[in-house]
Amino acid sequence: EGLPGSLVIARFADGNAKLNSTRVLSDGSWEMQLTAGQLSGIEGSSDVIFEMDGQIFKFAGQTDNAEFAIVVSSGDDGGSGLITIVLIVLAVLVLLGAGAFFFIEFEEIPDEDELTGDDSEVEEDPYAWAKAKQTPAIPEQAAAPAQAAPAAEAAAPAASQHPGWLWDQATNQWVPDPNYQQPPQP
Repeated sequence: EGLPGSLVIARFADGNAKLNSTRVLSDGSWEMQLTAGQLSGIEGSSDVIFEMDGQIFKFAGQTDNAEFAIVVSSGDDGGSGLITIVLIVLAVLVLLGAGAFFFIEFEEIPDEDELTGDDSEVEEDPYAWAKAKQTPAIPEQAAAPAQAAPAAEAAAPAASQHPGWLWDQATNQWVPDPNYQQPPQP
């Protein structure tokens, strides 16, 4: 903790090289991050001291400057991150390839020899059988009586379908058959 607004500076204990600085927040707390670039060239352990407004931090009851150890590693752990990035890139490429396979069509362009060649086969019309089929022509005189006959049959329904009744063509109604005899009941 420190006086709000004070400047905190981190330095190497064995030299005067400044690592980083920050300001104390209004609640008295402060935070400082040291990046790998600030610690470049240092392998192993180094001691760091902190100054606040020109005063070097000391532990309570001690007269020597307080030193904090910083351990710098070679960064061997970063290899797994590189592998993860490579795997993600490969997965994206596979997905793009699958999408291209299913959604992109390529039109085949025929060669000029195929276009100008005279040896091309004559295309058959798949509907030639329907075009070749001829419908018989009906003479007009024969067509007129054929149409009149179904109309007459429709006007006079068969009496056998309605026993006991006759069709009266004059009134266009069913009338009881006077000559009808009921079949014997078993």
